Amino acid sequence: MKAPRDEDGITLKHGDHITFTFGIPPICVTARLVEGDKDWHVTCVHPADVKPKTTTLRDLTKYYQIWKASPERVRAALKTFAEGGE
Repeated sequence: MKAPRDEDGITLKHGDHITFTFGIPPICVTARLVEGDKDWHVTCVHPADVKPKTTTLRDLTKYYQIWKASPERVRAALKTFAEGGE
């Protein structure tokens, strides 16, 4: 299964965290990315009362096209890029 990329093109992997916002006023959600048998899944970890707790990345992107890798993954991607990698 092809690894997903966030809106900035950062390649994500199993176990990475992503963030997205929804609602009025906006609520920032942190979710963990998990590779399933046929699809990528996200499990919301913060805030605790977000529902649904788990969905597919495909369903998430239908409604929330803007989602980003965690700051740690962004820093790692920038370091790799600076060193001449992808």
